[in-house]
Amino acid sequence: MTISEKENILRHYKHVMPEHYPDLNYLHTIMGYGFLERALEPEIVALLGLEPDRYDQYTVSRKDWFGVDYLHVEGIGSMPSPDRPPVVTDICRWREQLVFPDLDAYDWAQAAQFDHVDRVDREHKAFSVLVQAGIYERFHSLLGMEEALIALLEEPEASAELLGAICEHKLKLFARIIEHYQPDIIRQHDDYGSQVSLQMSPALWREMIKPNLARMVEFVHSAGLRYEQHSCGKIEAIIPDFVEIGIDSWQGMHINDVPMLKQLTGDRLNYHMSLPIQSYVARDAAGNLNEEELRREVRELVTACSKGGFYFAVTATADPGWWGTAVLNDELGKVGATIRYQ
Repeated sequence: MTISEKENILRHYKHVMPEHYPDLNYLHTIMGYGFLERALEPEIVALLGLEPDRYDQYTVSRKDWFGVDYLHVEGIGSMPSPDRPPVVTDICRWREQLVFPDLDAYDWAQAAQFDHVDRVDREHKAFSVLVQAGIYERFHSLLGMEEALIALLEEPEASAELLGAICEHKLKLFARIIEHYQPDIIRQHDDYGSQVSLQMSPALWREMIKPNLARMVEFVHSAGLRYEQHSCGKIEAIIPDFVEIGIDSWQGMHINDVPMLKQLTGDRLNYHMSLPIQSYVARDAAGNLNEEELRREVRELVTACSKGGFYFAVTATADPGWWGTAVLNDELGKVGATIRYQ
């Protein structure tokens, strides 16, 4: 090996041919910002009596910094509570009903301290900060999912204005994260898909979401960082758009045709993909999966998708208590060790 593991990982994001399949032990990710904004609310941390660095945004039912009531459901996660009224009840009156968080009111140095940024091994590890609730997720968290989709269709002007305001907030948030955390990568969550398709037409996504997303990518690039978009669901139709606006890496799901997409995008997009856990678990429950089959399928999938570089797989959605999770992690390590590009 002639380059470090950190640089090998970053080459995936820079679209420079890496030497080998990455060892993700050298990718350090801090979670937070946007879904429940955990590191930015020390007063909430103190109120709950929690150690700041152990505060888990996914296991507490409470309001976030936009005033959205979140409900935590064991085994599922946190979501806007269906029993509470939305923050925005009329898209045409969002300016009257919504108060954006005052980013200057937070102690950013303290937030970085809570997240132990000083302990990040910057010499050996690529450093990624995960920003939850992208503009679309924030939009529908404020209105409720059904009303948000209706608003996009029936009140496009007001919807576009609110999405633009959320984008402005995100750019200011990115600026503070970049200043105080100094990451290599900004990764943002914004799920656009369902199990079968986009949640809206590609044309509507391009009209409402894409311009704001392009602004965020450009901002991150202007700071010398790489931008990774997390987006679950079957979103094949807009992956060429990801490339067009300069997204460096997509964290997605294998319900998409990754080999086909890689043919389209070449070396212009990195694929950070979750293995098809749902399929494996369902087949196991039906008695149609054993360890040998699981290992073979993972090996074949990762080998095929890694051709040409700019791909790696993770088991992030797998239940640690399921027997297959340990097998998946073991087999990923074994197959990854055999993949070389140079």
